[in-house]
Amino acid sequence: MSKYDTYVEQEAANGKALSAIFHEICSMGFSGSQTPFYDHYKYLSDGHRGFRPKSWKPEHGKERPKDDRSGLVPVKAISSIIDKSMKGYELDDNQKRTFRVLMGLDWFNEMYGAMVGFCSIIKGCDTTALVRWMKQYWHTGIDSLKTFIIGIRKDYQAVRNTIRLNVTNGITEGYVNKLKAVKRMMYGRAGIKLLKRKLVLEHVLFN
Repeated sequence: MSKYDTYVEQEAANGKALSAIFHEICSMGFSGSQTPFYDHYKYLSDGHRGFRPKSWKPEHGKERPKDDRSGLVPVKAISSIIDKSMKGYELDDNQKRTFRVLMGLDWFNEMYGAMVGFCSIIKGCDTTALVRWMKQYWHTGIDSLKTFIIGIRKDYQAVRNTIRLNVTNGITEGYVNKLKAVKRMMYGRAGIKLLKRKLVLEHVLFN
């Protein structure tokens, strides 16, 4: 991200809005999202996120101080790193470095541990482990995780049965998708009687 600093600061000093600068650097090759962009350049923000330091001006003729801010990483890249790590895939050096930085954050460390634990429980058959997992993270300070646990409590029996029983509604969902696909092909061309005949014949002839 540092390669865009000079351009962003010059354009901001000339009065250009950060939203316009963001679109410009995207066309120049930047692949990050808008939220971390504003956080990265909040010291020269135009008020988009509540930061408005009117007094900031670039200091011409002076050597730029060392930039100790973290580089921007696209959200999709972070999601890919987390997914690979949870599935046990090998990470390259850049991904390992990013993952170490993320694990240094207390909230991420807690959230990652909760995700790994829940995935292990939902793929297993020990229903008591779900209760222990809920108790372990019940007092979490992460709002999204707390909301997730509250949702499990409200629908506990269904989640428990998912772990306990080796059944699935995949066949039903597949048939519904097939019905929708046939309906779309027939849209505006035929009625419910032909739709019924197509599905019945399809079932008899091909299944």
